[in-house]
Amino acid sequence: MKPIYFVDTETTGLSQIRHEIIEIAICDIEGRELLNRRVKPMHPERCNAAVRKINGFDEEAWKHLADWRFVAPEVLQIFDRKRCYMAGHNTQFDLGFILEECRNKGFVVSTLPYKALDLYTLAVAKLAPRGHTRFRLADICEALEVVNEAPHTALGDVRATAACWRALMEIDAYPDPREKDAFSDED
Repeated sequence: MKPIYFVDTETTGLSQIRHEIIEIAICDIEGRELLNRRVKPMHPERCNAAVRKINGFDEEAWKHLADWRFVAPEVLQIFDRKRCYMAGHNTQFDLGFILEECRNKGFVVSTLPYKALDLYTLAVAKLAPRGHTRFRLADICEALEVVNEAPHTALGDVRATAACWRALMEIDAYPDPREKDAFSDED
């Protein structure tokens, strides 16, 4: 079976057309780092104060880094759809940014996966029957007692995503009504 590789990006905003990746991390199912890069954006002025506060983007600290043209070959080599499955939390967001960045910089993206596995979907299937209604990465981590050691960094979030994936794969989708729910606050 092909391995599952997890991806997370931090960006200068939410628009794949207007904004850029400023950080990308990829890890395997065990949380082992395959790639962890900060990326210099071509248009840092498009990053607003709210985004800077969340992900810590600092134009001065990023100005000497490589831009996407130098990071893309590594990403494309790892995410060859013939070799692995791509996964993450809200993976379509990350994949959309990767595709747009690659296209804008002239890279052929035919080897990238065009579909991806998503922690959000798995969490809904496994946690909603237990009464959970929120599925942000922080909510899933809390429900599964997974510690995200570096939230809103690509490496911290991607490792937390892989840990949550492993934890979700260990639980049944529908709890046995005769057994005490492991996620319940009741005694």
